Amino acid sequence: MTDATFDAHRPTDLRSRAIAIAWCSILGGALSGAVMGLWSFNGPFPTPEWIGDYDALPRRFLRLAHVAMFALGFLHMLVARQISEAPVGPKLDSLALNAMAVGNIAMPTILIAAALWEPLKFLTPIPTTALTIAFAIAALSAIRRFKGEIK
Repeated sequence: MTDATFDAHRPTDLRSRAIAIAWCSILGGALSGAVMGLWSFNGPFPTPEWIGDYDALPRRFLRLAHVAMFALGFLHMLVARQISEAPVGPKLDSLALNAMAVGNIAMPTILIAAALWEPLKFLTPIPTTALTIAFAIAALSAIRRFKGEIK
């Protein structure tokens, strides 16, 4: 295997992938905000009819997806940093970074999809579970490092 080949079992590759996904998520947040700004706050264009008024559920899903892209992007970077600085073991490290990737990608995607078809909101426990797993492993890493179990 050459250095240019991605290997999901190498922590450096998982971390690089995590950082790339995180930055793409943040970019998605900025772009979605730019698009929503075209009709929000008396923007130059009328609000698309399917989005509804400010308190309509589709519009709330879109706003939540927009914020989730930023927040999850930043959290993804923090999880990647924590796991790379204080690894808890190859399997848990990989699980944390893969779960964070699933949550970071799936949550905004499902929220946007739910804005289009409301029953899809019931899929949000999938990314929520993935994110909870990632955060739990990152917390374990931080606790073990604090206790001196990990250098």
